[in-house]
Amino acid sequence: MNPFTYIEYADNSGRYQVFAQCWLPHDSRFIALFTRDTPQVSPRGLPKDVSPEVADDFFLRVVPDAELDAEWPLGNSVKQSTAEAWIESKRAYYLDDPDLPAKYISHASYLYASWLNYRELVDVVQQSGIKLENRLARMQAVLAAMQALAGIYGEEHVRLVFWFADA
Repeated sequence: MNPFTYIEYADNSGRYQVFAQCWLPHDSRFIALFTRDTPQVSPRGLPKDVSPEVADDFFLRVVPDAELDAEWPLGNSVKQSTAEAWIESKRAYYLDDPDLPAKYISHASYLYASWLNYRELVDVVQQSGIKLENRLARMQAVLAAMQALAGIYGEEHVRLVFWFADA
């Protein structure tokens, strides 16, 4: 499984913004914390106040089958018939927001969506016993960036949003 990870922070207005998309290593020990049968951290789903950029990466616009080829040849879209099959097989869910101008669905290959604020992520890494030295240098960089943002916005307003793609 390949992780998709984003650092977000709540600005002074309380709206979450993307600080960075992170490329964490494909480390089976780290992924197992969130995906095994009894994960150390149970998936929470995407936060309700997720930033628009992260939502755009996670959700696909549902387009009538006849319009997909003509009006939506590329991009983050999926045919209505495909979306309905995903819902029927319980592999995806519709985004429930009546204010949106279109219908959106989660990608069927994206699993274990969740998020952890800075303190929670530090605790999970420490409790896991995973040593970050050398092998997980990218994770060290993520924690350093989150720590810097937490110093500005507060630990509770800095989070790592993530999910895994079933390759």
